[in-house]
Amino acid sequence: MRKGGVVSGITTGIIIAALITAVYISIGSWLIDLDMMREMMGRIGLDKLHRYITGAIYWITANSLLEEFVWRWFVVCQARKLMPAWGAIVFSAAGFTIHHIVATSIYFSPLIVGIITLGIFIGGIIWSWLYVRYDSIWPAYISHVIADLAVFIIGYLLIFG
Repeated sequence: MRKGGVVSGITTGIIIAALITAVYISIGSWLIDLDMMREMMGRIGLDKLHRYITGAIYWITANSLLEEFVWRWFVVCQARKLMPAWGAIVFSAAGFTIHHIVATSIYFSPLIVGIITLGIFIGGIIWSWLYVRYDSIWPAYISHVIADLAVFIIGYLLIFG
């Protein structure tokens, strides 16, 4: 990994987490149907605090690491064989985004899915750029973990707060 990767990962993670929080506070809190969300979480068992925390730990640590290996290391590397770096970055971010549209559309309205999709695409671009810039998944992983932490804190507040 090139010098500065950890700092860039932390910095971009904090910025992304702040943006996620700002969007939630400004519009998400009145767009999200809390009753429906709590019901959906109950269907999959995430309305129990210990399960929510266990799931959050998994998604924040293991799942984000797997996503970094797949979308940054594998997809970006393979796409760079066929196109310039920026093309590979956008291609990887688009795949990463499509992968998340399915999951978010189960829980949220189309308007919220659109907002989330834009955020995920921007995050995917940033994380793919970090991978290309530092030749390592670790800066992107650090940033991804911080962003996911913000998402799960907001989720906690929605379900249990």
